[in-house]
Amino acid sequence: MNPEAINPIWINAFTQIFDISKIFLGAFFGAFCAFEYERRRKRDEERSKQTVALRDAQFALAARINTLLVIHEQHLAPQTNKPDRWVELHPVLNVTTTTVIPIPELSFLLDDVDPNLLSELVVARNKFDTVCEIIAYRNEKHEEFQRLFEKGELSKRLEVQLTDFTDALYDQLPDAVLFLHSVHGKLEQVMLKHFKGINVLRLGSKAEQMIKEFQQKTKADV
Repeated sequence: MNPEAINPIWINAFTQIFDISKIFLGAFFGAFCAFEYERRRKRDEERSKQTVALRDAQFALAARINTLLVIHEQHLAPQTNKPDRWVELHPVLNVTTTTVIPIPELSFLLDDVDPNLLSELVVARNKFDTVCEIIAYRNEKHEEFQRLFEKGELSKRLEVQLTDFTDALYDQLPDAVLFLHSVHGKLEQVMLKHFKGINVLRLGSKAEQMIKEFQQKTKADV
């Protein structure tokens, strides 16, 4: 074909179409890159929030476990086998406010990560709170009993209540520790499985040994 036979108008048209296409393709590519960047940024930001929530939850569980173990070691263990532990066990005064378990921030666990774990975290929180409530009620009754005793008065009602609260404390504290420990371990597995590279928080060797003793005692009582 004779190149001179090609109409210059068509050449200009093709050139303009090509230039316009380059502009549109450039704009599309730029918009796509911006979209991908924003999507990745939001994903990384969300993942960072989830990681923080998981580590906060682990820390909160560990703090609760350690608090209960200290109470057991310093107060409950020395009085375990004493028949008069209901009165000889002095009020427990070192129950401190612990870190909040970030339940709302962990709602992503419901999205096919581990739906049951969120409800177990709520149960674990409630078990710890129940032990704290037993301690608070028992402290109140013990102080009341002491005031009457100093006056030379005795109260059968308070003796029964103190006995019930004391027995409940010895039953509920190990149960709460074991459940908290179980949830702590499940949380660790979720972190290792779904959040590669995350640093998990583990309990100390002394705490693990005490928990092992609780587990052995529980099996022996069954």
